[in-house]
Amino acid sequence: MPGLIRYKRMVVLINNQTQSTAELMAAVIKKYNVGVVVGTPSKGWGTIEKVFPLTKQIDPPSGEAGQSEKYSIFLVHSLTLREDGQPIEGNGVLPTINIKDKDWETQLYNYFHYPKLTTVVKQLLNQK
Repeated sequence: MPGLIRYKRMVVLINNQTQSTAELMAAVIKKYNVGVVVGTPSKGWGTIEKVFPLTKQIDPPSGEAGQSEKYSIFLVHSLTLREDGQPIEGNGVLPTINIKDKDWETQLYNYFHYPKLTTVVKQLLNQK
């Protein structure tokens, strides 16, 4: 991930509505330590699904033109994992700094030593 190193002073905000690809991105940023993930655990939707058309149909055509049913199957074909090897599915991504901790602002300051950043993150978290 050398291309992301220049963004190392990045904060990524997540919460229980962060899902799917956004969770995967947060997990990668955390795993490779190219930013600080701040917030609360994410939603926990870490599977990759796809609809596969069936080549062998369950019910052969009934004989009426244009009336045959085509079937497909919806499968989970991949699981995404957090930096600790646990699946994101059902667990979510845990933030580096959980805003439920009483000292989260101090934790964030200790990463960046930039008080204005803490102020901006606090303002963003207070917006609904």
